Amino acid sequence: MPSGHQDVLHAVVSAIAANDMKALEPFFTEDIELCIRGFAPIDDSWRGRDSVIAAATRNFQKLAQQDPQVETMIEQDDNIVWLLRESGYIKENAQSYEARGVIWWNFEGTQIRRVEQFLHSTLPA
Repeated sequence: MPSGHQDVLHAVVSAIAANDMKALEPFFTEDIELCIRGFAPIDDSWRGRDSVIAAATRNFQKLAQQDPQVETMIEQDDNIVWLLRESGYIKENAQSYEARGVIWWNFEGTQIRRVEQFLHSTLPA
């Protein structure tokens, strides 16, 4: 298992890119929280490892041709914050989107404890 926070995020992003959501389990605390705001197709909150993994699976199934680009990363103590841009398509209606926002990753040891995502997108909220 990766030991550094950046290594954990690299493993998480790699698992998501490979559509291997089961591989996320060891990287999340049992009581992980996920909160996504500002991007209507996936705007919600979830708590608990099983709920968060199920939500991530559903959410990524709604999107296509995602192109996330981390513009800036800040790491301090048990937190990593990304400022990012992303573009892609909503599968349901083939509508393209562009989003810019922040993802705040909070760690407990080497596991992710909380993820807060705040986005501004070209989609109606």
